Amino acid sequence: MEGRAEGEDAPVPRVPRGQRRTLPREDGAPGTASEGMRMVSLETTFLVDLLNGVPAAVNRARDLEASGEPKCVTAPAAAEVLAGAYYMGGRDLSRAQALLDSLALLEFDWEACHEAGKIGADLLSRGEVLGAADLFIAAISRRHAHRLLTRDRSFARVRGLAIETY
Repeated sequence: MEGRAEGEDAPVPRVPRGQRRTLPREDGAPGTASEGMRMVSLETTFLVDLLNGVPAAVNRARDLEASGEPKCVTAPAAAEVLAGAYYMGGRDLSRAQALLDSLALLEFDWEACHEAGKIGADLLSRGEVLGAADLFIAAISRRHAHRLLTRDRSFARVRGLAIETY
């Protein structure tokens, strides 16, 4: 996973389209991203900052790569990045696709739906709200017990969600 430094067009590692990135489970057997391994979930703001060459995001991405820590993206975060990339088109789209293809994808399953319901109800009980995409990102990350890498402070309102800022 590499972003580009300001003024630099570094290639982004790519997984062939249509192939789902899989990671080993804790027991060593092959498995999907959601099976048994803790990862860092990359949120939309981090991914966009990385694609735009924001130094803090690029440096954090390099640190993550050097550590070998598994990285993933939630389906809603990937969709948000792709919406902007399709709008921009051209090289921006290619770079976004390459970056997203290099990450394990966490899907929005039934357990994440229930987690979103719990988070949403908790926020409402406190008179707070979170946009739908952010609610789903938080729910998927919390459901898998993954740390969320973001600079979006609104995620701090979600109880029980591990957050890392950059």
